[in-house]
Amino acid sequence: MKQQQNNRTKPAGKSRRNTSFTAVSKSAKGKHKTQNQAGVKKHFAKKKQIHRQKSDDRAVAQLHRDLEKKAKKMTTAQPQIERYGVRHLSIEAAFAGQRIDNYLRRILPNLPKSRLYQMLRKGEVRLNKKRVKAESRVSEGDILRLPPISIQTGGGTFVPEKALAEIKNNVLYQDENFMVLNKPAGIAVHSGSKNQYGIIDVVRRAFPDGGWELCHRLDKETSGCLVLANSRLALNTFQDLSIAGGIHKQYLALVKGTWAANELLINTPIEKQSVARMNAQGEFETVVEGGDKDSISVFTTREHYAKTTLMQVVIKTGKTHQIRVHAALNKHPIAMDDKYGDFKWNRAVEKLGLPRLFLHAHIIRFKAFDEIIHVSAELPDDLQRFIDLHC
Repeated sequence: MKQQQNNRTKPAGKSRRNTSFTAVSKSAKGKHKTQNQAGVKKHFAKKKQIHRQKSDDRAVAQLHRDLEKKAKKMTTAQPQIERYGVRHLSIEAAFAGQRIDNYLRRILPNLPKSRLYQMLRKGEVRLNKKRVKAESRVSEGDILRLPPISIQTGGGTFVPEKALAEIKNNVLYQDENFMVLNKPAGIAVHSGSKNQYGIIDVVRRAFPDGGWELCHRLDKETSGCLVLANSRLALNTFQDLSIAGGIHKQYLALVKGTWAANELLINTPIEKQSVARMNAQGEFETVVEGGDKDSISVFTTREHYAKTTLMQVVIKTGKTHQIRVHAALNKHPIAMDDKYGDFKWNRAVEKLGLPRLFLHAHIIRFKAFDEIIHVSAELPDDLQRFIDLHC
């Protein structure tokens, strides 16, 4: 009996030894497999926190580097305050007929508009010893009295070096009176709340010795020929030619569908809208235009493609968005026109790689100071590439 009892106890003992051996083997395979679950979570949470901290440090360091680079590229000096006493100016012949508020904005470009119009309202500005309104016009020989003023100078409008280099390389024509630029798309002609700088700011910074003024406008996303004048006389000459129909403007536009047109004249009035429009004196004023006024565009088919047509457009008038409106009214909207176009089609061509409005000021021609100025700007690379690949 004793022997049988011993035989029964041996397997039990052997079983305990095997269990112990198994536990030791698992422990040898790696401590992380036998750690407490809470400890594992704590371990990886700490590693994640360290990794996040390193990422934040790298981001902050990159931000500092970017700010330092931007500071080095700043082309404007630190603002300074200049103070002037009472001044009396004689109006030159070149500025005769100009509104007095626009004249003041020209000679005092850094004076805030609020202060400028305050001086006019309070009678601080006198013309020939009399109070004047903002809309009054100056004549040659008039004496303008300016009150004591303080002006912040040296700050100016920030213009990146890249923009300066781009505009300098895009001059198509220049003489003592005019400059014709191949305007890049994406830059407005004027700075504003949504535009840090405009073409005119870049030109004045790139060519500081001239008295450059815009002769006309192009939409922000429109590229091509843009004319600037180097003097008041040149600006008035261009404006007179524009009113008389002496400026030939020719555009290229890619429109939806197949459009067969041979000098198709469209004279559909544009709906009334408030716009900033240059008047005969070369000043931009907010006016309501459109309605019953003529808006003349001449469309001619230049090239047929599978689902699109490249059109040549000559405009006889210069209403806001004239070409875009006329194309849309004839059920052939311009590609990527986000205001008058086919939005579903726009998304399709955008996916194919068209980055912006397909409208380009191709040719401008006029005669001034006994010289014929004829300038053309070929399609930019982004528009030509889209035609080559997808049309």
